Amino acid sequence: MRNDEIARVCYAANKALGAILGEGRGLSWDECGTEKKLSTMAGVRYALDSPGEVSPQRIHEEWMVDKMVKGWQYGLEEKIEGDIHYHPCMLNWEDLPPEQKLKDILFLAIVNALK
Repeated sequence: MRNDEIARVCYAANKALGAILGEGRGLSWDECGTEKKLSTMAGVRYALDSPGEVSPQRIHEEWMVDKMVKGWQYGLEEKIEGDIHYHPCMLNWEDLPPEQKLKDILFLAIVNALK
C-alpha cells in the first residue's frame, strides 16, 4: 500500500474516532486542506522510515515539531487568527488527554498494519 493511501486510512480512522469522542463530523480527506494531508503523510513517512521501533509518543512529538516549525502554538481550540495557528494538542505527551493519546496509538497501529 502506498504512503498516501495509508495516510488516507489513518485520517479517516482518526476522524471517526473524533466523531465517537464528540468532536464533530470533521472534514473528509477530499475536503480537508493540503496542510492536513501533508501533515498526515509526514506522520506516515516518519513511522515507516524511522530506524527501530516508533512509539505513539514519538509520533505525537514529531507532529508537534512539524506544527511548531509552521508557527502553531497551544490554544484551547484549533483555529487560525491572522498568522497565528492554535491547536489544543500542542502539549507534551504526558499532558495530553487520554482520548488524544488514543488517536496517536490508533494512527501508529494502522501504519504498522498496512505497511
